[in-house]
Amino acid sequence: MDRVHREELHALRSDSLSRAAVLLVGHGSLLDPDSSRPVHKLASHLRDCGRFGEVRTAFWKEEPQLHYAFDLIEHPEVFVVPVFMSEGYFTDRVVPRDLGLDGRVTCRGPWRIQYCDPVGSHPRMSEIVSARADELVPAADRASTTVVILGHGTNEHPQSARTTLNMVKKLRNEDRYARVLPAFLDQDPTLNRILETERTGPMAVIPFFVSEGWHVGTTIPKDIALEGGEHGPAGPPIWFSRPVGTHPTMAEVVLDLVGCDSDTAADQEPDTPCETSSFREGGLPAVEARKEFLSWIRAAAPGYRVFLQAAVRCSGQDRFEIRHEKDRDAATTALRSLSNLDQVRDVARRTATGEYRPLSTAPNLQKGWRLADLTADEVWEAFARLYPAAPVHWQLKSIGRLDVVSFREAADCQTGLYAGTADLDDDHVEALAQACCAPERCLREPTWAVQISGRSSASKLWAGQDIVVPCPAPCSVFFSIATHAVDELPPSASTLDPPWGSR
Repeated sequence: MDRVHREELHALRSDSLSRAAVLLVGHGSLLDPDSSRPVHKLASHLRDCGRFGEVRTAFWKEEPQLHYAFDLIEHPEVFVVPVFMSEGYFTDRVVPRDLGLDGRVTCRGPWRIQYCDPVGSHPRMSEIVSARADELVPAADRASTTVVILGHGTNEHPQSARTTLNMVKKLRNEDRYARVLPAFLDQDPTLNRILETERTGPMAVIPFFVSEGWHVGTTIPKDIALEGGEHGPAGPPIWFSRPVGTHPTMAEVVLDLVGCDSDTAADQEPDTPCETSSFREGGLPAVEARKEFLSWIRAAAPGYRVFLQAAVRCSGQDRFEIRHEKDRDAATTALRSLSNLDQVRDVARRTATGEYRPLSTAPNLQKGWRLADLTADEVWEAFARLYPAAPVHWQLKSIGRLDVVSFREAADCQTGLYAGTADLDDDHVEALAQACCAPERCLREPTWAVQISGRSSASKLWAGQDIVVPCPAPCSVFFSIATHAVDELPPSASTLDPPWGSR
């Protein structure tokens, strides 16, 4: 292909990607608020580069959740990028199952979805691993230093360790370090075993993980007695790097993955054609919900609308302000002004006392802040961070198009950690729904549980709230509680309390 044709192809590809959405999917955590931070930061970098029409995130154990990820997306062409370091259980089973994917290219309603390889499989990851090692080890010490690439691994999936082993092989071929060895959390050889048998000189441990999380940020440094990431137990020094997934060049890896996938998948068509021109009788759900949500806000001007615990109003010339509903009458000077949308997410992730809020619709959103002088687009993005997909679900229910997934349907699809929840009988599920989804714990109406409990949605209306916001499917918080309560009926306070803070 000559230079002119290459430039034409690049221009066509760039134009196509500017009209597409990228969905970054990760693991997330119900216990660690920083687990998903690298994925959110990666999404922010991709938005800043301006190559895509839209960049969204979704998680298995956090909000926005995988099962409603497409409810947030406003473009019919979607590239799903798994932010995982290797192929395995999550990339092969959990993500395709929860996103409703049936191959490399899937048509799901109005969306044409292309499923990319996980970021850890990209060839550039070896450069990032090498860069992490070079950050730690002085050039003069590299010839005597052993580099250990630490992966997760599992004996339950034979492919899980492959990417880590490939990284080891590539770094060995560079021949810059004394030795390069693999180690794993959940299979042999473990890191402790490597430290016991292979520590003959300086050692640099490179976590082949997306984020610091619980293991990389806490348990591993504690287990090997690291202090400040540079010193270990008595003997030669041990260096411990930041995870490879936090490296600033990860955005370039995603750009390459999506660009390559747009070429290789261009001639692949799924068995079921896509309804790309329409969504039933209207447009894509998020597009239609955005219009209705903003119209609803404007209709109350100059007064506030209250959506869950957020009060929003039109402040003139189509500019908007958002604050906690209990701060509606507070003086502007008494509130902390937020300067960007990332700060909105930070507000939503912690209570006033700093506790983690894995459930965005728990009734403990902290007060004392305001977000002012917003455009209509910024209002929509702010609510996407405060209450992911909730405005879309409210609008879909109002027009009779909300797809509800009952507990039984959702539980029958679970594998691994949550598989045992399928054995719960209706009485047990009813007790859990009554306890977990009560207004003092969640402000959404559990539409999926109404089939069991027979409760009216009006029973969920919380004081100060203008509308009832539905929950169309049991969330990961509910499944986590259900998993721990399989043998406990009725559920105890100790079972229910950990995922939520107090009101």
